[in-house]
Amino acid sequence: MKKTALIMFLIVAVLALFLLSLNCAKDNDDDDNNESPSNTPGSDWGDIGCEGASRGQCDDVPTNSQPRLLALELTVNGEVRKFPATVLTTDYAKFVIEYLHPYCSLNSGYPFVVINGEPQCLEEKQIKNASCSSEEGGPIQIVIDPHYFLDGVGAPYGFEISDFCGKHSNRIPVDIIAHRPGETDDDDDE
Repeated sequence: MKKTALIMFLIVAVLALFLLSLNCAKDNDDDDNNESPSNTPGSDWGDIGCEGASRGQCDDVPTNSQPRLLALELTVNGEVRKFPATVLTTDYAKFVIEYLHPYCSLNSGYPFVVINGEPQCLEEKQIKNASCSSEEGGPIQIVIDPHYFLDGVGAPYGFEISDFCGKHSNRIPVDIIAHRPGETDDDDDE
C-alpha cells in the first residue's frame, strides 16, 4: 500500500511539474521586460527594421501621425554642450531628445543622423521604452558615435526619428564637428 501511494505521489508530482513547465513556456514570449506597452503598435512584432512595419500592420495608423521632435540636447562625457559643438572622436556623446507622438508608436522605431541631406539609420539604436511624449515618459537618450561628424564631412547635419510604421519626424539641425585627438580646425595639411 505504501509503495503504491508513493508511486502515485511521484506520478502526480511529475505531471504537475510538466504542466507548470508548459505554462511557463507559453508565457515566455519575451515581452515581460516591459520594453514597450502591449497596447501600442510594434510591441509584439519584434525588430521591424529601419523601413518600418509592413503595410498591413500600420493600416489603422492615421497618415498625419508622425513623431515630433521638440528639442535636442547634446551631452559629452556627461556634460551638456551647446551648439555649435566641437567634440573628439573618443568622447562619449549622447543626444537627449524631447518629443511628442500622437499615436504613441515610437517603440521599435529608429533614430537617424542626417549626413549630406540623407538620413542614415542607426540600426543598433532601436528605440525602446518610449511613451507618447517626453513630458509623460522622459526624454529618449541616444548614444551617438562622434565619427559621424568627423571633420565636418557631410555637413550640415541633422537628426530625426521614425516610429514603428517608418514615419519620420521633423528634422532638427545638429551643428557639431568631431576631430581625432590631437587635431583641431587650425591644423594645416603639410
